Amino acid sequence: MINFLFFLKPIFDMLWQYKVLDLLLICLLFLFLLQRMHNIKLNITSFIMLTFSLFILRSFFAKVDYSTLSILLKIGSALLIFFAAQFNKTPNKTTKLIESSYIIPVITIILLALFGKGYVLWGNALTFVGPYFYKTDLAIAIVLSIIFFRNTLFHAQSKILKFLVGIYIFGLAPFLILEANSRMFLIILGIFYIMIIIELTKYTRRKLNKSLTRILIGLSVVGLISGYSIYDNYFKPDDALEIKLSTQDIFSLSNTQGRSGIWEAEITHFKEAEHPFFVLFGFYIDKDVEFNTYSANGFDAHNSYLKVLINFGVFGLCTYLLFLVLIYIRLSKLIKENVSDKEKYNHLMTIQMVFIFFLISGLTQSNLVYTQSSWYAFYFMGLLFNPYLFNLKNKVNTITTKSAGL
Repeated sequence: MINFLFFLKPIFDMLWQYKVLDLLLICLLFLFLLQRMHNIKLNITSFIMLTFSLFILRSFFAKVDYSTLSILLKIGSALLIFFAAQFNKTPNKTTKLIESSYIIPVITIILLALFGKGYVLWGNALTFVGPYFYKTDLAIAIVLSIIFFRNTLFHAQSKILKFLVGIYIFGLAPFLILEANSRMFLIILGIFYIMIIIELTKYTRRKLNKSLTRILIGLSVVGLISGYSIYDNYFKPDDALEIKLSTQDIFSLSNTQGRSGIWEAEITHFKEAEHPFFVLFGFYIDKDVEFNTYSANGFDAHNSYLKVLINFGVFGLCTYLLFLVLIYIRLSKLIKENVSDKEKYNHLMTIQMVFIFFLISGLTQSNLVYTQSSWYAFYFMGLLFNPYLFNLKNKVNTITTKSAGL
């Protein structure tokens, strides 16, 4: 059931107009968890997550309406997926199904770009969003597809398939993100390129020729710039959104695409809280939308950590950050222990990339609420405690009478 859920998720994300589709997936998730309730084993990390969920519930009951219920379902389903991942008996199959499913969105995005479709008027300029609601959704899909296609790049038997995947990862993907003008995701992409090259060196068990590497990197950069220049001059719509960066002020409105104005408004209102209780425990689950007086469109905080601070308070933010720190510790420990096990190490590299993506993207979007990214993040974080993937016996820091494992 969990495999079916994650196979459908990338496809349903393109059909964002039909909210009922995500509700169907949430129902599948509940059915899966009901079948595996007897397997629940609490470790310290899970206990911290449950504590964080109490802040979420308090914030929800402070204001109950359709909007807050929708947010509760989105965040709550992501947290539940963390536990569902621990019960998944076929994690290898799930990852392969996600990889296969992402072929459909990728082909759709490429075709829309080739035929000049998928542009929407955002403000006074056109921006490429592909089949999604917003350009950030497009960038998320591209970055996640790279994470999962990386398995094909390393392990596919067909050299032609490896070549095509390589063209997409190192050529088409950055081009599409540039076209969507999603700058933070270009930074994430650069980090992933470095990780893939390092992993490739370890995987092949030989050092890459430095001269050849420099030539390939140089050709890639020149090719990307040339390709984008040709597109920009001859194929790009005249009123399409363009990348413009200011070197004078890194956090200017231009560089952050208006986000710095939102952050300033959010922090100002938070500091003006009438009672210390709201500072410590937060307001209600969508208070950041009201605090966003900078934008007339009623957008949220555009920062996951700031959203947690405002809605769940200082204690809520500290609990959330502690959870992420424990995940990092667990991940680092498993990487060291399984560096010689190719299958486990490959899983850990996927988890690491998803984790990095979630941490960094949270700086410019409220990704805790967006299931397109949060479901994958919490699923792969949950895999760190999956007994079918990693041996969790004979560990300490566990709150259970049956077994152990951080």
